[in-house]
Amino acid sequence: MPSINRKRNGGVSLLKGDPPKGESPYFLNVYPDHGPREYVDVEGYLTPADFEEFHEEGDYITAGDIARLADEKAGPSAKYSFDEFMNVLAQGESGNKNVYQEGGPAQGEWQMELAARQDAANYARDLAAGLGLDAPRYSKEDLEDITKLPYEDRKLLAYSYMYGPESVPTRDVLTGKTPVPQFWMKHWNKGEVDRSQEFGERVSDYLK
Repeated sequence: MPSINRKRNGGVSLLKGDPPKGESPYFLNVYPDHGPREYVDVEGYLTPADFEEFHEEGDYITAGDIARLADEKAGPSAKYSFDEFMNVLAQGESGNKNVYQEGGPAQGEWQMELAARQDAANYARDLAAGLGLDAPRYSKEDLEDITKLPYEDRKLLAYSYMYGPESVPTRDVLTGKTPVPQFWMKHWNKGEVDRSQEFGERVSDYLK
Protein backbone atom coordinates (compact mmCIF):
# COMPACT_ATOMS: atom_id res chain seq x y z
CA MET A 1 0.00 0.00 0.00
CA PRO A 2 1.47 3.41 -0.96
CA SER A 3 2.65 5.70 1.77
CA ILE A 4 0.45 8.65 2.65
CA ASN A 5 1.93 12.11 2.64
CA ARG A 6 0.23 15.07 4.21
CA LYS A 7 0.08 17.70 1.49
CA ARG A 8 -1.67 21.00 1.58
CA ASN A 9 -4.30 21.20 -1.11
CA GLY A 10 -6.33 24.26 -0.37
CA GLY A 11 -7.41 27.75 -1.13
CA VAL A 12 -4.22 29.77 -0.82
CA SER A 13 -0.61 29.41 -1.78
CA LEU A 14 1.52 27.91 0.93
CA LEU A 15 3.35 30.33 3.16
CA LYS A 16 6.87 29.12 3.83
CA GLY A 17 9.13 30.49 6.53
CA ASP A 18 9.21 31.03 10.25
CA PRO A 19 5.71 30.64 11.70
CA PRO A 20 4.33 33.34 13.98
CA LYS A 21 5.33 33.26 17.61
CA GLY A 22 3.11 31.16 19.83
CA GLU A 23 1.41 27.83 19.54
CA SER A 24 -0.37 26.46 16.47
CA PRO A 25 -3.10 27.05 15.34
CA TYR A 26 -2.69 30.62 14.19
CA PHE A 27 -5.34 33.03 12.98
CA LEU A 28 -4.14 35.09 10.03
CA ASN A 29 -5.88 37.62 7.83
CA VAL A 30 -4.40 36.47 4.49
CA TYR A 31 -7.47 37.49 2.48
CA PRO A 32 -9.23 40.49 4.03
CA ASP A 33 -12.62 39.46 2.64
CA HIS A 34 -12.54 36.40 4.88
CA GLY A 35 -11.28 37.97 8.06
CA PRO A 36 -8.98 35.97 10.35
CA ARG A 37 -8.77 32.31 9.40
CA GLU A 38 -7.30 29.33 11.21
CA TYR A 39 -3.96 28.06 9.94
CA VAL A 40 -1.83 25.20 11.21
CA ASP A 41 1.93 24.72 11.18
CA VAL A 42 2.89 21.56 9.28
CA GLU A 43 6.65 21.07 9.06
CA GLY A 44 7.32 24.79 8.89
CA TYR A 45 4.50 25.54 6.45
CA LEU A 46 1.30 27.41 7.27
CA THR A 47 -1.80 26.04 5.61
CA PRO A 48 -5.56 26.59 6.10
CA ALA A 49 -6.79 24.12 8.67
CA ASP A 50 -10.10 23.54 6.90
CA PHE A 51 -8.46 22.78 3.56
CA GLU A 52 -5.89 20.28 4.78
CA GLU A 53 -6.30 16.99 2.97
CA PHE A 54 -4.45 13.70 2.68
CA HIS A 55 -2.94 12.79 -0.67
CA GLU A 56 -1.31 9.57 -1.68
CA GLU A 57 2.21 9.66 -3.04
CA GLY A 58 2.05 10.79 -6.64
CA ASP A 59 -1.31 12.55 -6.46
CA TYR A 60 -1.98 14.87 -9.37
CA ILE A 61 -3.42 18.34 -9.50
CA THR A 62 -6.99 18.60 -10.78
CA ALA A 63 -9.20 21.35 -12.11
CA GLY A 64 -11.00 21.23 -8.77
CA ASP A 65 -7.80 22.20 -6.96
CA ILE A 66 -7.47 25.27 -9.18
CA ALA A 67 -11.13 26.18 -8.73
CA ARG A 68 -10.66 26.16 -4.95
CA LEU A 69 -7.69 28.51 -5.25
CA ALA A 70 -9.69 30.93 -7.40
CA ASP A 71 -12.77 30.78 -5.19
CA GLU A 72 -10.68 31.49 -2.11
CA LYS A 73 -9.25 34.63 -3.69
CA ALA A 74 -12.70 35.80 -4.76
CA GLY A 75 -14.11 35.51 -1.26
CA PRO A 76 -17.43 34.24 0.10
CA SER A 77 -19.55 36.97 -1.50
CA ALA A 78 -18.41 36.25 -5.07
CA LYS A 79 -20.99 36.45 -7.83
CA TYR A 80 -19.66 33.36 -9.63
CA SER A 81 -17.70 30.34 -8.56
CA PHE A 82 -14.73 29.56 -10.77
CA ASP A 83 -16.51 26.44 -12.04
CA GLU A 84 -19.55 28.53 -13.01
CA PHE A 85 -17.38 31.08 -14.78
CA MET A 86 -15.46 28.46 -16.73
CA ASN A 87 -18.74 26.79 -17.70
CA VAL A 88 -19.90 30.11 -19.16
CA LEU A 89 -16.72 30.27 -21.25
CA ALA A 90 -17.20 26.70 -22.49
CA GLN A 91 -20.82 27.41 -23.41
CA GLY A 92 -19.81 30.52 -25.33
CA GLU A 93 -16.85 28.93 -27.09
CA SER A 94 -18.31 25.60 -28.20
CA GLY A 95 -21.70 25.01 -26.63
CA ASN A 96 -19.63 23.03 -24.10
CA LYS A 97 -18.77 20.38 -26.71
CA ASN A 98 -15.45 18.71 -27.39
CA VAL A 99 -15.06 19.90 -30.98
CA TYR A 100 -12.57 21.34 -33.43
CA GLN A 101 -12.98 24.96 -34.45
CA GLU A 102 -14.58 25.18 -37.88
CA GLY A 103 -11.82 26.32 -40.21
CA GLY A 104 -9.47 27.12 -37.34
CA PRO A 105 -6.90 25.67 -34.93
CA ALA A 106 -8.87 25.80 -31.67
CA GLN A 107 -9.97 22.60 -29.94
CA GLY A 108 -12.09 21.28 -27.11
CA GLU A 109 -14.86 22.75 -25.00
CA TRP A 110 -12.85 25.92 -24.37
CA GLN A 111 -11.53 26.18 -27.96
CA MET A 112 -7.87 26.46 -27.02
CA GLU A 113 -5.24 27.00 -29.71
CA LEU A 114 -1.92 25.14 -29.65
CA ALA A 115 0.14 27.92 -28.02
CA ALA A 116 -2.49 28.23 -25.28
CA ARG A 117 -2.49 24.47 -24.71
CA GLN A 118 1.30 24.46 -24.39
CA ASP A 119 1.25 27.38 -21.97
CA ALA A 120 -1.52 25.71 -19.98
CA ALA A 121 0.57 22.57 -19.47
CA ASN A 122 3.35 24.73 -18.00
CA TYR A 123 0.93 26.62 -15.76
CA ALA A 124 -0.50 23.32 -14.50
CA ARG A 125 2.99 22.17 -13.56
CA ASP A 126 3.72 25.40 -11.68
CA LEU A 127 0.39 25.38 -9.85
CA ALA A 128 0.88 21.75 -8.88
CA ALA A 129 4.33 22.48 -7.47
CA GLY A 130 2.86 25.22 -5.30
CA LEU A 131 0.38 22.74 -3.86
CA GLY A 132 2.89 19.96 -3.32
CA LEU A 133 1.26 17.84 -6.03
CA ASP A 134 2.35 16.35 -9.34
CA ALA A 135 1.19 17.52 -12.75
CA PRO A 136 0.35 15.37 -15.76
CA ARG A 137 3.07 15.19 -18.40
CA TYR A 138 1.57 15.92 -21.79
CA SER A 139 3.44 14.83 -24.89
CA LYS A 140 3.71 16.91 -28.05
CA GLU A 141 1.12 14.64 -29.61
CA ASP A 142 -1.23 15.06 -26.64
CA LEU A 143 -1.21 18.83 -26.99
CA GLU A 144 -1.51 18.77 -30.75
CA ASP A 145 -4.94 17.18 -30.40
CA ILE A 146 -6.50 17.54 -26.96
CA THR A 147 -9.87 16.30 -28.19
CA LYS A 148 -8.45 12.80 -27.67
CA LEU A 149 -7.52 13.47 -24.04
CA PRO A 150 -9.93 12.62 -21.20
CA TYR A 151 -12.31 15.41 -20.23
CA GLU A 152 -10.57 16.01 -16.90
CA ASP A 153 -7.31 16.72 -18.74
CA ARG A 154 -8.97 19.18 -21.11
CA LYS A 155 -10.59 20.83 -18.11
CA LEU A 156 -7.28 21.02 -16.23
CA LEU A 157 -5.60 22.69 -19.20
CA ALA A 158 -8.36 25.27 -19.54
CA TYR A 159 -8.45 26.03 -15.82
CA SER A 160 -4.67 26.31 -15.70
CA TYR A 161 -4.55 28.65 -18.67
CA MET A 162 -7.09 30.97 -17.08
CA TYR A 163 -5.83 30.92 -13.50
CA GLY A 164 -2.11 30.31 -14.00
CA PRO A 165 -0.89 33.73 -15.21
CA GLU A 166 -0.39 36.15 -12.33
CA SER A 167 -1.49 38.98 -14.63
CA VAL A 168 -5.03 37.59 -14.98
CA PRO A 169 -7.23 38.99 -12.16
CA THR A 170 -9.79 36.20 -11.91
CA ARG A 171 -11.10 37.75 -8.71
CA ASP A 172 -12.45 40.68 -10.74
CA VAL A 173 -14.72 38.52 -12.88
CA LEU A 174 -15.82 36.21 -10.07
CA THR A 175 -16.87 39.13 -7.89
CA GLY A 176 -18.62 40.89 -10.77
CA LYS A 177 -16.24 43.84 -10.92
CA THR A 178 -15.56 43.01 -14.58
CA PRO A 179 -18.44 41.58 -16.66
CA VAL A 180 -17.82 38.09 -18.04
CA PRO A 181 -17.94 39.09 -21.75
CA GLN A 182 -15.36 41.84 -21.29
CA PHE A 183 -13.15 39.59 -19.19
CA TRP A 184 -13.41 36.84 -21.80
CA MET A 185 -12.42 39.27 -24.54
CA LYS A 186 -9.35 40.57 -22.73
CA HIS A 187 -8.02 37.45 -21.06
CA TRP A 188 -9.24 34.54 -23.19
CA ASN A 189 -10.06 35.61 -26.74
CA LYS A 190 -7.36 38.32 -26.87
CA GLY A 191 -8.39 39.30 -30.39
CA GLU A 192 -7.96 42.68 -32.04
CA VAL A 193 -11.68 43.06 -32.74
CA ASP A 194 -13.94 43.49 -29.72
CA ARG A 195 -16.41 40.60 -29.77
CA SER A 196 -17.56 40.92 -26.18
CA GLN A 197 -21.12 41.90 -27.13
CA GLU A 198 -21.44 38.90 -29.46
CA PHE A 199 -20.09 36.61 -26.78
CA GLY A 200 -22.43 38.10 -24.19
CA GLU A 201 -25.41 37.34 -26.40
CA ARG A 202 -24.29 33.72 -26.82
CA VAL A 203 -24.01 33.15 -23.07
CA SER A 204 -26.84 35.37 -21.86
CA ASP A 205 -28.72 32.42 -20.36
CA TYR A 206 -25.71 31.62 -18.16
CA LEU A 207 -24.93 35.08 -16.86
CA LYS A 208 -26.04 36.32 -13.45
